[in-house]
Amino acid sequence: MNDIMDEFEFKPLTEGLGFQNRASQNTTPSPQAKTTSSPQIPAATQNTGFSSLSTPLPRNSGTTSSTNFNSTASTDLQSGLPSTTVDDILKTLQSRKNPGLLNSKPTKIDATPEKTQYRAASFEISAGILDLMLVLAINLLCVIILLMTTKVDLFANLYNPGSDSLIFLSLGILFAGSSWIYLVTTRIFVGFTPGEWVFDQRLGLPEQTGQALYSLKVFLRSTLVLLTGFVVFPVLSLLFGRDLLGQITGLEVMRKV
Repeated sequence: MNDIMDEFEFKPLTEGLGFQNRASQNTTPSPQAKTTSSPQIPAATQNTGFSSLSTPLPRNSGTTSSTNFNSTASTDLQSGLPSTTVDDILKTLQSRKNPGLLNSKPTKIDATPEKTQYRAASFEISAGILDLMLVLAINLLCVIILLMTTKVDLFANLYNPGSDSLIFLSLGILFAGSSWIYLVTTRIFVGFTPGEWVFDQRLGLPEQTGQALYSLKVFLRSTLVLLTGFVVFPVLSLLFGRDLLGQITGLEVMRKV
């Protein structure tokens, strides 16, 4: 058995497959490679040790050429583009950032207020109640001033009015006179009573206030209200839904629209 094993000769697997020649060709250096692989170091660098590190390293020529190309290209672009083109580009970029800034026009602010509109209205119960309360307050103030100046006992006269009952007649005249003065003065100078002002009403239009004809109509209207007992025309106006006294005198109650 040992004799049989001695007869066999083991060889590398690469032999006979075509790899041996290639490996030998790659491993055998050429004389030209030997000469180029060993660079010649100058004598000055051999003697000075680390002084070889101070010599500048070779740089890639491609980077310098690309830099030169970019610089020349940029100069060519700058020299080729006119200034108007650059301005147009800047305006386009600005308009894209703020699209409504360039086309926006200053809006004109009109400070003149709109004219108030009025329409015809009928008698307002709430306005009449408020005016009645104010008239009663004025009457009480007048009675207080009268009693303080005359030193008259009001309650004694009310309990014993006498045969003529002048105390009741005097209080009625005082109430009627103060009411008539209240209606005339407020409407002539202002155009409305406090009750009408609260509910956006007035007597006539604002353009008519202050005219002589307007004052005469206010006198006539207030006198008719007084003669009818302050009740007849307001009730009729509520029933018909329109200002009957205003149609008679030509001066109607108006409401703000």
